[in-house]
Amino acid sequence: MIEAFEASNAVDYLVTHPKEAEKMNRNGQNVVQEKYNWRIEEQKLLAFYRGPIV
Repeated sequence: MIEAFEASNAVDYLVTHPKEAEKMNRNGQNVVQEKYNWRIEEQKLLAFYRGPIV
C-alpha cells in the first residue's frame, strides 16, 4: 500500500517533471490500448468459446 508521503513525493515528481509525466501518460495509454481493447478481448473470448467441450 502506498503511504501518503510516497504518494505526495510521486505527485510532486510528476508536477516538477512535466515531460516525464507526459511520457508516462503516453506509455500507459499505449499499454491499455494494446492489451485491453475490445478487439483483442473479443478474440480471446471467441477462442475460449470455441475451445474443447469437456
